[in-house]
Amino acid sequence: MLGLAPLSAEQVRVFATSLVRKRAREVSKLLPATVRALGGSFEPAFLSFAEIFKPGGIKKHCDDAVAFAEFLRARVREGGLAPRWLADLVGYEAARIEMAAPGRRYVLRWFRYPVVEILDPIQAGVCGGTPRARPTLGVWVRPFARGRLRHFLVSFPSAFGTRIVTGSVPNSG
Repeated sequence: MLGLAPLSAEQVRVFATSLVRKRAREVSKLLPATVRALGGSFEPAFLSFAEIFKPGGIKKHCDDAVAFAEFLRARVREGGLAPRWLADLVGYEAARIEMAAPGRRYVLRWFRYPVVEILDPIQAGVCGGTPRARPTLGVWVRPFARGRLRHFLVSFPSAFGTRIVTGSVPNSG
């Protein structure tokens, strides 16, 4: 067995960079709307994140994606990343990944913005502008252990203006 000793420092750096880029590709598959929203900022943000977080365990890609989502949310809160609704988009996608964990029956998340008004334009490939801030509750539930995952988004502030979006969520992970 030869090991890494015969490799130059440059070869080791190139190999390490390729591994980080592979991680970024796997995370991008789990956070597709976030990747679209970030555009060209995704890779530099992920490279910054990869310097401080090394995933472990058997669900590395999921752990990596959830940790990256929290990294982005923290950057938005600190003012280092815009727009502000990005924190909600990332949190929404991370909740779906968290729900894929074995034995997980429900996840609840509060958002500042109506996530559906962020997601719809991104998924359609158009710039949707900035939605008006409205508290939104996200609920992911699997009523039975092997049952289908359901999710609901309820936007407030008034009963007459409440918009409920329901649907099935494909399993991820």
